[in-house]
Amino acid sequence: MANEARHIQPVGAKRGSYSKLNPQFVEIVDFFCSSEADAARLSDSSIRSSASKATQFLYYLQKKDLMSFDDVTEDDVVSFFVKDGKPVYETSYRYRLSEFFEAVSGKYPVLSTFSAWLPYVRVTRKNIQYLTNEEVCLIKNACACAEFDLPLLCRAVVLLLLYTGLRGCDVAALTLDSVL
Repeated sequence: MANEARHIQPVGAKRGSYSKLNPQFVEIVDFFCSSEADAARLSDSSIRSSASKATQFLYYLQKKDLMSFDDVTEDDVVSFFVKDGKPVYETSYRYRLSEFFEAVSGKYPVLSTFSAWLPYVRVTRKNIQYLTNEEVCLIKNACACAEFDLPLLCRAVVLLLLYTGLRGCDVAALTLDSVL
């Protein structure tokens, strides 16, 4: 199928936020999904992802009784991303919305200002939990103490994990040749 002939149905078109959008917002999402210029430069999955995120954003505005873009302020846009001073969405969400606003700004010029209002969202990293010194001592003692009925193989695996920091799957894949 040629790129210019395709029309990508937004994620949630039959259910979800899209079906609850007002006609003006639906028209914008449909315009984005059927845009020939975007079809040439974006993959189907990118278009679907941007349309889905835009649908959620537009539905958020609609729930705030903002049915016209002229009523939307920068605070309304920022409040979508930040709740109680903490970011709600990641950088990819901002990127996809920016892509959406850029693509539809030719037909809907007011949306070009929305891109400028999108807040910078820092990438959040997962904190890795480490064992405390007390926990390490408890594990060492449990392995060294004969009172615990642990087989030697289990003690060896636990100590190997403790001292090397290997993952469980890495220890399970060890062979004698990989150790020697």
